[in-house]
Amino acid sequence: MDPSDSDAVRSEALFLSPLQPSESAGEPQVRQAVAEVVDRLGDRECAARVAQEYGDHPEIAARRMRWARRTVERFFPDASDRWSPATLLVVDTATGTLVHAPSEMQDRAP
Repeated sequence: MDPSDSDAVRSEALFLSPLQPSESAGEPQVRQAVAEVVDRLGDRECAARVAQEYGDHPEIAARRMRWARRTVERFFPDASDRWSPATLLVVDTATGTLVHAPSEMQDRAP
């Protein structure tokens, strides 16, 4: 994993993990879930599956990714890169394509 992509891959892996926001998982559970998903799928497959979820269920995916990003930021504070607000992914429902939302749209996402 390229160090510059570490938070993105970790967030995607947590997004794809069986952990749920309602579980209030601690650091050991989050780190284990991330490691298991990355080991099993690899970074490219994680990205592909997250994109598929955004295409299939954009509203649910946006909420889950926000949770995953915040959780990764909390439990992996040593990571060198951080997501910018403009990194929020949004699906253009007219075309079904993924687009990056301007940072001012982040507050309006579900």
